[in-house]
Amino acid sequence: MLLNASRPYLEKTSGSIIVVSSSAGFETRFDAAGSPYTTFKHAQATLAKDYARKLGPLGIRINSVIPGPIEAPGKVLPDGSRRPSRIQMLRETNPEFAQGLLDAVPLRRFGTAEEVANVVVFLASSLAGYVLWCECLCGWSNDNILVKPSCRSETNPARIVPQSNVRA
Repeated sequence: MLLNASRPYLEKTSGSIIVVSSSAGFETRFDAAGSPYTTFKHAQATLAKDYARKLGPLGIRINSVIPGPIEAPGKVLPDGSRRPSRIQMLRETNPEFAQGLLDAVPLRRFGTAEEVANVVVFLASSLAGYVLWCECLCGWSNDNILVKPSCRSETNPARIVPQSNVRA
């Protein structure tokens, strides 16, 4: 495993490892729940915690970044054609679901790759020298990661109702 292979170098340099996971590993509101991707992302975060406990005493910091929905630019394919991003495709094919996803983000906007990269840079820097075993949620709140079944819209099960609108 890469962590084991890099351990001697990291011990010498008091290195930092940043694991980029996904909210899919922590929530069950989308069809991806139970898929290999979801399982892997949850396992990834669990491994980060386990290694943080083991390697922390050696001066090696391990933290996780868990991005919310990210608005990425589309891709330019080798033939010159363009492929829209997943968010762009979702807006076109299922605008109600895209809006529900956006409504579940406390900032009411999609994040950018640069914003997630800034969090990674911070966690890797000496400014975060005392940060260990952190699961840093980018664009999500804890309430939005673990959405209860009652948070689904009664008229459209695909639409996510923000936690603040859910009555106990």
